[in-house]
Amino acid sequence: MAPRPATRRAVASVVLAAVAAGGLTGCDAFLGISDSYHDTVEWLEDQSILISVVRITEYEHDFETQGEVRGELDPAATPAEIEAFAIEAVQFLDTQSRSVIDVYLGHGEINFAVEDVESTRQAIPIWQQVEELPGVRGALVSGDSVTTRGLRADIRTVVEGLQSLDVGYRAQALTDDAAFETDVIPGAYAGRIDERVVGTVLAERDCTPATGVLPIALDLVEGGAGGILDLCRYWQLNYLSPIGEAAIALRARLDEAGITDLPVSMSMVRLVEYDTRERTATVTPGSADGLGILLAIDASTEFGEDASFTLDENRDLTLSAYDDPTSLLADLVLGSPASVAVGIVTLSGEDFSVTAPADQLQAFQDEAQSLDAAAPVFHYFNYAPATLGMSLPDDPIDSTPEAVVRAAAGALFDSGAWRDRQVTIDWSGDELEIDSGDAAALEGGAANSEQLTWFRDEWVGLNS
Repeated sequence: MAPRPATRRAVASVVLAAVAAGGLTGCDAFLGISDSYHDTVEWLEDQSILISVVRITEYEHDFETQGEVRGELDPAATPAEIEAFAIEAVQFLDTQSRSVIDVYLGHGEINFAVEDVESTRQAIPIWQQVEELPGVRGALVSGDSVTTRGLRADIRTVVEGLQSLDVGYRAQALTDDAAFETDVIPGAYAGRIDERVVGTVLAERDCTPATGVLPIALDLVEGGAGGILDLCRYWQLNYLSPIGEAAIALRARLDEAGITDLPVSMSMVRLVEYDTRERTATVTPGSADGLGILLAIDASTEFGEDASFTLDENRDLTLSAYDDPTSLLADLVLGSPASVAVGIVTLSGEDFSVTAPADQLQAFQDEAQSLDAAAPVFHYFNYAPATLGMSLPDDPIDSTPEAVVRAAAGALFDSGAWRDRQVTIDWSGDELEIDSGDAAALEGGAANSEQLTWFRDEWVGLNS
């Protein structure tokens, strides 16, 4: 290789000289000479065993360039030469700031990580075996752990091959060739993918799956499930479509196989950058009958884009749709035969939120509806068996805000909804608590705002 015009060490000498002469600041010098990323890339590019060096990711952080680099090994290099060079690379990295760069070596998309000596020596023979596995389109070996990428159609073949190596593994399955571009995070290499749509079967090295777990996992991934399927710990499954029927079918199959202690959850996801809408159900553990409520939710055509739900292992249901009246949500739940198998229900609509056991939901919904009609001045409230949280409008449009606040206190008092409940009144983050026993403002809830002072004074007057 032809000599470079100036080595980085030479540049460093010039920088130090400039600092001494007052031409550069200490920070400039730091930026010029503490650059492990570029030093490592330069060193790799000088090695004859590598036919190319690829900067996979490169970005600036904390005054340093950081990223990932992959070196393409000469296909003619022998195993002994590869190991000797890999150990030399470890020794070079030991002289650098390891936290700023990850180095991978290999052939094409199948590589091993250069880490400490022991892990690197452990990885090389495994990497050589992974290169021979059918169905593997890409891989990274780190110590005795392997991450692979391939097609869903090949997931059985890939997992079978990985199991023969006595390693911990993550087998990522993508739908088709196009998914290698759309479902892999841009610029990322070391196993980072879009778990909403990529299915990953994984097992630690000491994992021995329960009977029946692996065949079901492979069927799910082959059939299109995204998410994580840890064969010995948990499954978090993701689908782009409604999950009711899939959850019920999976629960039936798990029960038939006698798989009762593997936590399994299922979510419906959207392919948007920031999705705050959660639609998740616990498949196991929990009552199988309770999953039927998902069919009613799936069948509804009333919800807007913000609708969300969670169904947990106790079969407690939280259902939110802030573009719809809470009464619509109550009708949906109560209209399902599966509501008898649901526990505590929390519904949050555009007007208010209500929480109650499923068998008392109608009564609580009616009470909350009456409170909403009696005290419309409140911005929003959460009505539950033992608590009531109410929010005053941050900026009352009435020309006399004090009158608005005092009217709110009167409306709440007249409703009687405060009886046998701990009540919290909120105004712009400040809170006032009301004791349900004697309907008097608690001293500990003294207002930090003028609005809550008005409310407290009115409440005490009504109660005297």
